[in-house]
Amino acid sequence: MKVISEPRPNETELALENLSHKEKSTLIALLTSKSDTEAIGKAPVGKTQFYEYKKKLQPIKEKLSNELTLEALRLLKAKSIDAAEVLTGLLNSYNQNIKLKAAVDVLDRTVGVRKPEVISRQITQIGIVGVTPEDLAKLTEPEKL
Repeated sequence: MKVISEPRPNETELALENLSHKEKSTLIALLTSKSDTEAIGKAPVGKTQFYEYKKKLQPIKEKLSNELTLEALRLLKAKSIDAAEVLTGLLNSYNQNIKLKAAVDVLDRTVGVRKPEVISRQITQIGIVGVTPEDLAKLTEPEKL
């Protein structure tokens, strides 16, 4: 008979469990602030206590930041196929400008950024009809914000 056990908490979870309410609030302030000054304003402690907590909390903050970054990357990678399907689906658009931009984006991502004349030749090779030299010129110009 197999015994099913609950997952064991990781090192960061154990460290968080051992923090007081004020330390947890200070950690949140550190994670959500761009500067110590901003974090001090958010933390439920004074400046001196903040810097004492910060020494203790800095390793936990770094671990949490790394874990959050890794999780965000994992989620983005999981959706990369969906994103590729959306982008390649735009190649079937009735709007020639959308079709053209999608084609250039697909080519850029698969074979690298090319010179306009190479892009024009490749677009012709993959069969996009209705693309004019003016359309290609628009794509090679920097976008205006």
